[in-house]
Amino acid sequence: MVLASDFNLHYLINKTPVTKKVIYSIFLMAFVTSACKKNKLPEAVSDVPVFFGKCDADGQNINLEAGNEDYYMNASFYTDTIAKMYVFKGDLRKNNCSNCGYALTILFNDYKFLTPNSKMNVDSALWLGAHFYNDQNIKTEFYKSDFVPVKAAGNFTWTFSDGKTVNSVESYSVSKLLDAGKTYSVSLTYDDGIGTCISSHQNEFKVGRLLQTTVSAMRESPLYELHYKFSENSVGTPPYSYIWDFGDSSPKSYEASPTHSFGIVNGRHKVKLVLIDSKKDTCISYYQIPGSPENICEANYTATFTPIENTKIFGSVTVLLTDPSGTVYSSRDYIQGPDSWFNIVSVNNYSLKNKYGESTKSVNVKFNCKVKNGNKIINLTNGEAMFAVSYE
Repeated sequence: MVLASDFNLHYLINKTPVTKKVIYSIFLMAFVTSACKKNKLPEAVSDVPVFFGKCDADGQNINLEAGNEDYYMNASFYTDTIAKMYVFKGDLRKNNCSNCGYALTILFNDYKFLTPNSKMNVDSALWLGAHFYNDQNIKTEFYKSDFVPVKAAGNFTWTFSDGKTVNSVESYSVSKLLDAGKTYSVSLTYDDGIGTCISSHQNEFKVGRLLQTTVSAMRESPLYELHYKFSENSVGTPPYSYIWDFGDSSPKSYEASPTHSFGIVNGRHKVKLVLIDSKKDTCISYYQIPGSPENICEANYTATFTPIENTKIFGSVTVLLTDPSGTVYSSRDYIQGPDSWFNIVSVNNYSLKNKYGESTKSVNVKFNCKVKNGNKIINLTNGEAMFAVSYE
């Protein structure tokens, strides 16, 4: 993740018998150097800190105020190259200090994914009301996965490696939302409904992989023979290399669409295709061939995967709590339950801009959530904060 810009807002309290004065300072930080340039701003009279963060952490009261005990509000944005979006960051912690006191950080995801030359728009990301937590339940994208049997009639039972089973009689195909990056095994059990054919077939899919393939076969011989021509439907980066294993101890084929004659056996032949693309990515697909010409009993199926952007990630938030030892606890590392919530109460233009002319917003939020580091979980309740964010 590459930081784009940052500045600090410091609320200083001058305790005198006559009045209390507030001095705001902006620190513009260039991450390519270690220099820190400070722009002073006019004084303002107030008894209330502009930026703060407070909550109960497992019953312990935490109350952080910019300007009190050398706490600063640091506002920035950066590009998250994994989530492929801008993230707006508010960070309340002590200045130039490590392992000294608590710190509270809130990350706001942008309202859209990055596109070439795209501009951020924090106004669209910071809508009033409820926001999702960017926890382990929210993926950047998932896939609509469609599985269609070769046979169009009978009883079909689909079993997925995530524990889900789907029985489909009238509508024989199934569609399912699967997470990108995960590997699933998918099994189809086919029953012709009259007791003459029961067959099961399994394939494995890495969802979101650029290279995918599906095997098809066409019987080209008279009824008393098992002579098939094979083909495949690939999505990837050509040219491809093919390794066909027909499962009957015969020599492998390296053609794109080979033909093969099978012997008659009890059960079925299991044909395996190893497909390799120009980037050396590899995937495997299986196809079953009935063991006799008279009993055309098989459970083959095709699979297609269509990427879908997960809109729940837009405007979602992450809460980070740093304890006095420097250990960071994150709401993203814990799947939030129904007792966790995050509301934006108000969003206002802040009068200050940083050195690069980037606008700022003051954001008032209230929240409950759990934050996690390793096996330790901290329950944050009655949370409220006034944070600043910076954007182009």
